Amino acid sequence: MKIAVIADSGIAFDARVQRVVKSFAARGFQVDLFAPNYKTPSTPIFDHQNIQVISYALNNSWINNNLLFWKKYENCVGAVLSTKIKYDFIYINDYPLLKSGVELKNQLQTKLIYDTHEIYVETINQFFPTSGVKGIYGKVLIALNKWLHKRRESSLIKQVDFMVTVCDSFRDFFKKRYGVDALVLKNCPLDLPEITHQNLLREGLDISETDKILLYQGAFNYSRGLEKLILSAQHFSSNIQLVLMGDGPLTGRLKSLAAGQKNVKFHPKVPFAELIHYSASADIGILLIEAKNRSKELTLPNKVFEYMAAEIPFITNKLPEASSIVEQHNCGFVIDDSNPEAIANAINNIFAEDFTHKGHLGRKAIENHYLWDMDFDKLIKQI
Repeated sequence: MKIAVIADSGIAFDARVQRVVKSFAARGFQVDLFAPNYKTPSTPIFDHQNIQVISYALNNSWINNNLLFWKKYENCVGAVLSTKIKYDFIYINDYPLLKSGVELKNQLQTKLIYDTHEIYVETINQFFPTSGVKGIYGKVLIALNKWLHKRRESSLIKQVDFMVTVCDSFRDFFKKRYGVDALVLKNCPLDLPEITHQNLLREGLDISETDKILLYQGAFNYSRGLEKLILSAQHFSSNIQLVLMGDGPLTGRLKSLAAGQKNVKFHPKVPFAELIHYSASADIGILLIEAKNRSKELTLPNKVFEYMAAEIPFITNKLPEASSIVEQHNCGFVIDDSNPEAIANAINNIFAEDFTHKGHLGRKAIENHYLWDMDFDKLIKQI
């Protein structure tokens, strides 16, 4: 069987898209992955003979980036059709590709799988300024976008054959809003490599063996609580080092905010295959997603499973999905993140106790409950 998987972002650091592609290939599918502005890396991302990556160009313009999101990605339609292949399935990742996916389904007379990684329409307030002079037009664009894209998604989603999403809370949301059901395919590890090189962060950042490492890994984006986290580090106990590993739009802002703080260090992002080894060299992971919208409030971040796979406990705020996993498996801590002082107080108390067993429990929970193949096989049976 042949499947066209379409991505709307760079695939080198998109662990979910990589897992989807590898999983279909491992089950005998011929997979063509269509990725925007893809350039072949020096080290191949995929080594399976059933996988081919095909680039398509983005239509970048102000109107496409700020309102007509689907037009930014519509070149993927021509890229798929140019192969002259009658695909058995079209697999699209996220709402901006939904219009193109429906068009391909109709032209190729095939089946469409819609994998929504977030509640995209609810994330729109993250894209535009809401304060100052720019906030005047930003609020107008937010309102216009929500009105437009909610209507479009409501219409297009009815033409999807199989819907997939990342957590139970998202599934319940879409069922209530649109009356459609989805298969939950959590962002669990595809496999669990043995952990090696457990001093990578200490060696790379010259951190003492006697110091403890609190790790944030991932994108430096808004609504991740990163500014509060850096401010809280001013109140950490003297033996706690905060490491922020990744990059993103807030990189400059965060580095400026951390200037002069010797207990805050930055590490470049690393390829996903190496991530588990870097994470394992920390003592505790952290994620403090701010509930700026319903998508953020209900999300189940990849980092939850990445920390658990690395056998380190994690700290989270009162997100329903992440805190539920902490409570179910005793693999971390749920804290009050209302202000930097509250965060620091909770972190200091956590590091004062013995928490190693929580990391072991997290890894065991991954092994027994959260391996990717367990859910992916359910998708294969449905389609």
